Amino acid sequence: MKRDNRYKFWLGHTKKMTYPHTLAEIGGLIKEWTSDIIPLEFTGFDDKNGNKIFEGDIISDWVDTDEGLIKSHKQVFWNNKRGGWYVDDSYVQDKTEGIELWFELYDFDYEISGNIYENTELLKPLKN
Repeated sequence: MKRDNRYKFWLGHTKKMTYPHTLAEIGGLIKEWTSDIIPLEFTGFDDKNGNKIFEGDIISDWVDTDEGLIKSHKQVFWNNKRGGWYVDDSYVQDKTEGIELWFELYDFDYEISGNIYENTELLKPLKN
């Protein structure tokens, strides 16, 4: 089975996200590599709607609390220490606590609600 090596890029100088590209397409896409171009790798997983989940995406599902249903927002990241894709399960979304992405997708119906570059407001802790 062949891996689907796709990337999207955050272009810091234009504040834009590119569409997913294969490794072969990247050379023609980026003429001059600068420090504000951030590659975001495809995790190999799709959300409940069939959208590809990339590093830096924010995924959401509905959580039943004492106050009723609320929408969770968790960032996807690569955990170097454990060698896998994780969902940030920390209160402040600082990657100090995480759960393996495959495990979360197996148990919950997540959908992509944004990314950490264009939708930072989604990662702010909920106020009590």
